[in-house]
Amino acid sequence: MQTLRKIINRWRPVWAQERRREHQGLLPAPVLVAQHPSMATWQWRYTNPVRWNAYNSLDGGVTWQFDDFAAGSDRQYSPDGGTHFMFIVGVDANGKEITKRSNAIRPDDVMSLVPMTVAGLKLWARLESLGGLVDGDAVAAWRDTSGNGRDLVQATGARQPKLRLESATGLGVLFDGVDDVLATASNVLNTNQHTLFLVARPLATDSVDAIGTGNTASGDLLVMLYSNRLRGHFWRGAASNMTDGSTSLHNGAYVLLEQEVTATDIVLRVNGNVEATQALTGVAAGASKPIYLGSRNTSWCFNGLMRDLLVYEGNPSPADKTRIRDFLMATYRIPTPYPPPPVPGAPFELGAAPDGSDAYLWWDLSEARYATGVEVERKPASAPDSSFAVITVLGLDTEYYDPGIEPQAMTYRLRAFNAGGYSPYSNTATVTF
Repeated sequence: MQTLRKIINRWRPVWAQERRREHQGLLPAPVLVAQHPSMATWQWRYTNPVRWNAYNSLDGGVTWQFDDFAAGSDRQYSPDGGTHFMFIVGVDANGKEITKRSNAIRPDDVMSLVPMTVAGLKLWARLESLGGLVDGDAVAAWRDTSGNGRDLVQATGARQPKLRLESATGLGVLFDGVDDVLATASNVLNTNQHTLFLVARPLATDSVDAIGTGNTASGDLLVMLYSNRLRGHFWRGAASNMTDGSTSLHNGAYVLLEQEVTATDIVLRVNGNVEATQALTGVAAGASKPIYLGSRNTSWCFNGLMRDLLVYEGNPSPADKTRIRDFLMATYRIPTPYPPPPVPGAPFELGAAPDGSDAYLWWDLSEARYATGVEVERKPASAPDSSFAVITVLGLDTEYYDPGIEPQAMTYRLRAFNAGGYSPYSNTATVTF
């Protein structure tokens, strides 16, 4: 396992370079999947490069290996016995790279066995097990590759999620946020102590369920997104042991979400970083439960894409959890540290009217997704725009009273903000007394 760690560390500069490349206007990367020791598959619909260049890592270095992959989806690629990582890049007629690099895989897919070497694995639903499906296909069953036969299934066609090829982030299983859910036909694990890993790109983060066990009774677990944060639950008797993370989640990137329940605590992590930890109350039920993916049962359904779910009964060692995270983050090219959310859209329909000696302002924030606050700026109506100055910083309010400005005429404007930066300005509005 030390060898795997060394290879991953040697590849970190390559992945860092790829993150820089994402700002250079390159086309989206394909998702490369190892089907068996001599075959890779990928899907592509946004452009057809003149050819695909394949690169191979030898002893951690990146060297040119092949250059004749035609645009397509099934190609043989394993001349080296399956001992090295490889990725592909689309190029134009001049040999210039025009796509981002794909994820890196090994021809024999040995790296994919990392989660299976950790004790307690009960269910593994991974993107690669859907290799026979194409963009737009319904996912009636997501095969469990742990060897335990706990496939996630959905018999009702209207409630089946779909395989989706996104232009920005590649393949994922899309849950519609209305009624899509997959569930095991039988119990999967004793929930007293458990560890869950989920690779997902949520499209909504206000109040949706990602993983549940079908109920909210003693012994049930639930992982959800609430108020744009990761929220975890584990019921012991009437105690839900609910706890919330601190990082603002968004739809701009895939992220690794994690819930661990030990004998004494519940712990939430985002991309391996501890978000929250809380001592458990109540008495463990010793209950065996099924797994619902995309809902706690039939409500609060998840809206977004998923690529991987790992369910462990018990708690892997810190070293094993690190190995699992390294595998998931490398396989699915999860950006670290978790990136800031997209800059919010501008507030709009700013209006203003006198109210006694005060100015009453109102506006619409429906386009300012992921905003965490609003700045209000003001200037005398006759002054140039350079005179605008911030008079207050609000939360997600949609109205404000500016007191005691009579008899001056004042012009106002707003902009929303979050950790990613500031939105464009709203329209201006003037109050005249």
